[in-house]
Amino acid sequence: MTVKFSYIWFDSWQPEGYLFDRYGYRAVYDAGRAIGSKLSSIIRNGEWYWPSARSDNLVDIQSRFPEVAIGVEDIHVWKASKEVYSCAETWNKLRVKLPDVNWQKVVWFPQAIPRHVLILWLALRDALVTKEKMCSWGFSGSSACIFGYGCQENRGHLFFACSFSLWVWPAVVSICLIPNLPVDWEEVIWWFIKDLQGTSLKANACRLSLAAVVYHLWWQKNALLHGNTPKTEEDIVSQIKWQVGSRLLAKGSKQCTGKNLALAYSWNLQGLIHY
Repeated sequence: MTVKFSYIWFDSWQPEGYLFDRYGYRAVYDAGRAIGSKLSSIIRNGEWYWPSARSDNLVDIQSRFPEVAIGVEDIHVWKASKEVYSCAETWNKLRVKLPDVNWQKVVWFPQAIPRHVLILWLALRDALVTKEKMCSWGFSGSSACIFGYGCQENRGHLFFACSFSLWVWPAVVSICLIPNLPVDWEEVIWWFIKDLQGTSLKANACRLSLAAVVYHLWWQKNALLHGNTPKTEEDIVSQIKWQVGSRLLAKGSKQCTGKNLALAYSWNLQGLIHY
């Protein structure tokens, strides 16, 4: 406890925390000590020196004095279920824990590309600011799809009903060797939740591909909106193939099975397979 610099009413120098928060102005008045008084003003010759108690509040405050040692330096104490400090436990104490969502493994997995899954996460929460959403907030502009196909620009249209995204999405899916994957957003996500389990090469390639497509379509939409140079559908697919392929290759070789070999050749990653 730093007596010289600690305040009576606004520092946590005793077990009950801040005295002012607990007892208010009345205790300040009853104690006859200014609201800005330091602890040093109630200590003499190394002992507590407090006026006679004139209220129940002061009696309560003075009853705490024996618990506080004068001249002992303050230390930080971790008060939790474990004696050893833990960042994870600190986070769990601070946050509000909600039930897990059923699409969590679609977004969060070790091979994920951070900037891709951030946009995917926002899309899954329907938190991307589409033109339809802006119009619902009072924006006076058009809510039509910026790719120029006349429909309302919302999540379901961008992913993957728009003619532009309807070209990109199947092209990337075909590299993953997935036949007849849906194009409706809700059906796509449900397929990933229900049918794409585990950490196989196929599962990781598909998750990476979904996040990459969502990211690049959103990037393309903003490029058009802000007058930047857009990319062609072929350019986007080519960039996705390079980014996803590089990520798969960086995570190490895979066992030589028929499915892995076919997928590696589809992504042009023959070096990914361990023979």
